[in-house]
Amino acid sequence: MWRGCLLGTGLFILLGAHAGAFSAYVSNEKSNTISVIDTDKFAVVKTIKVGQRPRGIDLTKDGKFILVAVGTTTRSR
Repeated sequence: MWRGCLLGTGLFILLGAHAGAFSAYVSNEKSNTISVIDTDKFAVVKTIKVGQRPRGIDLTKDGKFILVAVGTTTRSR
């Protein structure tokens, strides 16, 4: 989905979840973080700082890494 739209954005690579665990990854655009949610407990287990305006999250095919597309900062003149 967002893979074709990476022009002008940065890309962060985060370590994926432990084997056997089920986690959801949610981008928090205002705080520039990604929340890792334990789907069994419905609880945030970790918050990871990433770049500005994280918008896209994807898992690598082998499940070892999480890719996060981030935007650039804009300055008003």
